[in-house]
Amino acid sequence: MWDTLASPNSLYNEFVFVDGFAGPWQLNEQDYKYTSFLRAIAKLRKVKEALTAKGRQITMRAIFVEKSERYSELEKSVKEIKDIKIDTLKGEFEENITNISNLIGNSSSTFVLTFVDPTGWSVDLDAISSFLKRPSNEVIYNFMYSFIRRFPDHPDEKIRKSYDLPLGKDWQNKLNKELSFDKAVLELFQYRLKISGNYKYVPKLEILKPTVDATHFFLYYGTRNRKGLIEFRGVQRKTLHEQNELRHATKGQTRESRTGQPDFLHKAGLDHSNDDEKHHTEQITFAKKHLKQLLQSRRFILFWEITDILLEKFEVTQPDVNRLVLDGQKCGSLIIEGMPPRARVPRDDCKIFWRDKE
Repeated sequence: MWDTLASPNSLYNEFVFVDGFAGPWQLNEQDYKYTSFLRAIAKLRKVKEALTAKGRQITMRAIFVEKSERYSELEKSVKEIKDIKIDTLKGEFEENITNISNLIGNSSSTFVLTFVDPTGWSVDLDAISSFLKRPSNEVIYNFMYSFIRRFPDHPDEKIRKSYDLPLGKDWQNKLNKELSFDKAVLELFQYRLKISGNYKYVPKLEILKPTVDATHFFLYYGTRNRKGLIEFRGVQRKTLHEQNELRHATKGQTRESRTGQPDFLHKAGLDHSNDDEKHHTEQITFAKKHLKQLLQSRRFILFWEITDILLEKFEVTQPDVNRLVLDGQKCGSLIIEGMPPRARVPRDDCKIFWRDKE
């Protein structure tokens, strides 16, 4: 997404960050530096500095929405910030869509990134669809799957119907019966978000719980820009590495608290974790298998299409896809047509064929 803004040919001169569930949440002290909205402001400042260094002068704005009684704390906390124009709105995110749109305006030179991070799951996608479909509006959506998978058959009808908001009415009958329940729900939500925002790409990223090897939530990124897809997957590698280091440290602290014994290996830095590398290798294996299936089902596929399909479906990067195709050519399973002799990677318009071995 940032590449879109940083390009010398970019038509955008204003960036607006919208947080529909700004908080602050679960804080008992007056230092809000770890809250969603102040972390967002810190990120906006860094992005602005980076763009300025590249010769791009851009205006940064933020719109924070909060429905709870802590709205007054949000309003007070951002009041003294002067380098970024900030607007705050009280109430439900869905009910403020018109107000948000009015604040943003209709300029074609404004780029919008919307962050949807509810405390639960019951965000009405239909209610925010018109806003997501605005030109130059991308979204990062925190899908709290560790919550939503708990109550699909809850006896309370109100709770059961809340599933309709993100997944659509009659969602149970729209699940892919060839997939497990978990995977089918994730696939359906991805489709719903893509349709709701008219996005071309909606990749997802799994975030694990700090001390348990289980999914906490999924981040979905909706974009109509191919560069955004490629950048998202590139940033994910760093994010997953940082997540792995943090989880490893947290597990060590938990062990010390439980046993009352110091973890000498951890303190000496001798118990490195490579869980992120294992996950990355697994995703590459899945992508390789899917690439084979794609190529065996068609006469050929253009390289740009292979890149788009694999990056959206799997947690792999552009260099990963390059290596998959080049390794396939090297071992004789793939044919690359149209690649210049001295080129190091295939061009987007190269044709990729599957070579059946006798």
